[in-house]
Amino acid sequence: DPLDVIPKRGPFCRFTSRAFAVRKMGSKLQLPYRRFREYNVQLNEEEPEEHRIWILKPQGGFNQVGIHMYSLATADIASDSATAAWLMQRVPEGTWVLQEYL
Repeated sequence: DPLDVIPKRGPFCRFTSRAFAVRKMGSKLQLPYRRFREYNVQLNEEEPEEHRIWILKPQGGFNQVGIHMYSLATADIASDSATAAWLMQRVPEGTWVLQEYL
């Protein structure tokens, strides 16, 4: 799967970070949150961390205007509902890019 975590110990390039497109309109969130969760679970198996940092950037933005940095705890990826709740609480209205922070 091209969205799988790239193993650190392999001869792979990690030049760019994994990113997910996100849109929030009212109480509706458009994001493959199950895939987002699966990616984080895989990443945690490869490189365990208590808190993983993700950056939320406005789509089409520039410089550092509107960027948010969030910590995703292990408990937040424990279930689909925990991940969905984490996203709903942190993603503001609009169209965004959620990018893994390296």
